[in-house]
Amino acid sequence: MLTDVEWLMVWADYGSLGEETYEAETDIYRFERSGKGWFANGSWLDSDKKDGIGYFQWTFTTENFSVICMAGYIEGYWLIEKLTPNELWVTSASQDPVLYPSQDSRRYKFKARKIK
Repeated sequence: MLTDVEWLMVWADYGSLGEETYEAETDIYRFERSGKGWFANGSWLDSDKKDGIGYFQWTFTTENFSVICMAGYIEGYWLIEKLTPNELWVTSASQDPVLYPSQDSRRYKFKARKIK
């Protein structure tokens, strides 16, 4: 469910910096089956808009596929809280959140956009 779609951020909890919702401009993440991925600034309304694209490698770090490690343009770990064909909820941290559960983290909610 993680691959073959673009994940558009709809909500972020930045801890002490507060919460933010994204309704027009947003961040987009794409995870390829090959272990490669990209990040871009984009739009909900214009699926062709992808500015500032950066590439990364990704892999799962746990046997149950609940933690993603990203390296490259994006560095860090995502603990998957919820994954459905339409929604992705993650906790983002600089170190593996399973090994270091008390570190500073941020929470994000994404909606899937099917790729044409």
